[in-house]
Amino acid sequence: MKILLKNLYNIEPISFIKLSDKAYRIKTQDNDYVLKYVDNGNIDIIIEKLKILNIETFLFPIINNHGDYLSNYNNSNFLIYEWLKEEKVILKDLKLKFYK
Repeated sequence: MKILLKNLYNIEPISFIKLSDKAYRIKTQDNDYVLKYVDNGNIDIIIEKLKILNIETFLFPIINNHGDYLSNYNNSNFLIYEWLKEEKVILKDLKLKFYK
């Protein structure tokens, strides 16, 4: 898997942390990423439709060196996303609005 990620994404993993049955956090020297196994082989079409709509609220996967979102390893499809850094927010700074 390390060689595949290097060849497809120029990512050199240091470690893999299991987040769930289908998701792993990839730690590298510079950044962290999420590797997510998916069952849907047509997810490229869905991602392209969302990009056409210019909806900025979605985290889109990284395109591999072959120009695809979806990659394959041991007959399993997966996507790579950039890891979102958590912002530390104090609870008293959160403001909630309640509607009736």
